[in-house]
Amino acid sequence: MTEAASAPRPGAAREPPPSSADSSASTENGDLIRLLRMIRHSRRLLAALLAWTLVTGGPKSTALCAGEVPVPILRGTLVDLSHNHGADNRLYSHVLGEKRDLYVYLPPGYKKSRRYPVLLWLHGYMADERQALYTVLPALDDAIARGTMPPVVAAFPDGSISGDFHYVGVGSWWIDSRRGKFQTYLIKELLPLMESTFSASDRPEDRMIAGWSMGGFGAYNLVLKHPELAYHVAAVSPPLNLRYVGCSGDYFQDFRPNCWRMRSSFTGLDVVGRYFGGLVKVRAWWVIYPVWGRGAGAVSRITAENPLDILLRDRPDLSRHHLLVLYGRRDEMNLDAQIESFLYVAAQLGITVDARAYPDGTHSERFMAEVVSQLLDWLGASVRTTATDLAKGGHQHNQRRAATAPTGRSLRRRQEPVRSAARRGTLDSSHPSPRS
Repeated sequence: MTEAASAPRPGAAREPPPSSADSSASTENGDLIRLLRMIRHSRRLLAALLAWTLVTGGPKSTALCAGEVPVPILRGTLVDLSHNHGADNRLYSHVLGEKRDLYVYLPPGYKKSRRYPVLLWLHGYMADERQALYTVLPALDDAIARGTMPPVVAAFPDGSISGDFHYVGVGSWWIDSRRGKFQTYLIKELLPLMESTFSASDRPEDRMIAGWSMGGFGAYNLVLKHPELAYHVAAVSPPLNLRYVGCSGDYFQDFRPNCWRMRSSFTGLDVVGRYFGGLVKVRAWWVIYPVWGRGAGAVSRITAENPLDILLRDRPDLSRHHLLVLYGRRDEMNLDAQIESFLYVAAQLGITVDARAYPDGTHSERFMAEVVSQLLDWLGASVRTTATDLAKGGHQHNQRRAATAPTGRSLRRRQEPVRSAARRGTLDSSHPSPRS
């Protein structure tokens, strides 16, 4: 029956069988299409790897991926609660539903009976807790030895989505999302662990939260939503306004107080980073899709967590807080414009932010490592100042230290790192607020 049904009807024209030349051409076309797809995929992968190498600093991070985890020589003690050194010492997180890596630093002369200030350091997007081993930890140990930082305990958690870092691994943004409740993990599990096991103080005036890039976003996001948690916040190159765009719609436009707005949409092909003069481009899908998702839902989720949106929407009481931002003017992700838009709005709301801009600073782990000592010295002075003020009977940091902040334009003219503070006041028509 099958043969009869498939037989041609009488009188019907028979199609000539495909010639060997046609078959060869079809095969060649298919091979060409597959080759083009492979090239396109390879270019995307190569671009991602190049961007990752530039951002994370290259050789040292490559060694981490290869499993070679260098442990620095410290005056203090490094407590290994990871699986990076031959044994699995990870602690189980009930919030995340899995084991998580963690490093804890204890200062020289650590005593269990004493309560110490605590530093929580949050790593960047394409990294994990190991990033601190060769950047922050040596600088922290040195700051304590020099006396610019008081003896502190410090925690370096893992905020990568996978929990097992890879070459193109991505981060959680340190928020609660469909990829895990990472902010709840910090608040409900990590800080209590530091207090119960490692003698950390539970007072907000003794807590410091800091980070680089995504970690800086996480630090500001956390304290803006929970001001009672910590009074000292510092960040290197943090994306403080994910919805920034110039008034012409160009994301890479420098910040100008009278020419910017808040974007209301994203596409995966939007370019948000340019390295090697634009030869290597970072597309929005790489940093947006994994955590924030796509379409209108992604914009809604970003708006809910964006530090500048939180500042405008919630108007948190930051009168007791010390805030610091360090950033480069040659940031390949244009985060200097994001930061300056945040500083501008903070100034209009009367919130003090110390800002230091570096003319040659880039969005790289190398830049972070160069300035992290300054960040730690600032935090040390901040903790000591707060302790002194409280001993005198009160502390109203943002109200007491009101001053005028330079605008984005004047910031760009500075040739040295600048320290700025915000002006007290309210949003007014002479300084336009961002347009959605």
